[in-house]
Amino acid sequence: MAQKKRSRSRPQPSYKRTAKEKLSEELDLPLASMPGMPNIELAGNRQAVVEGCKGVLEYNENAIKLNLGKSIVKFVGIGLSMTSFRFEQAVISGNILSVEFL
Repeated sequence: MAQKKRSRSRPQPSYKRTAKEKLSEELDLPLASMPGMPNIELAGNRQAVVEGCKGVLEYNENAIKLNLGKSIVKFVGIGLSMTSFRFEQAVISGNILSVEFL
């Protein structure tokens, strides 16, 4: 009885991939390096740097919601503040309890 060859392909996500995601995978490049792709860097739970921010949708000391173009990100925490917002980059500081993608 012939054995089936095992495929070594990567697991496919359950959502529809964008052209940037497909290109990133084909070129074996990080998705964050693709032009126009939002990027979020966390420094523990005290600071977040968001690149690709198009605008602020909600702002108070417990929640900050940012428009990333095709998606929205919401930071929930205690004593949150936006310490910088320039050139499509926002810096969120405070005690970050959760990050939600809407």
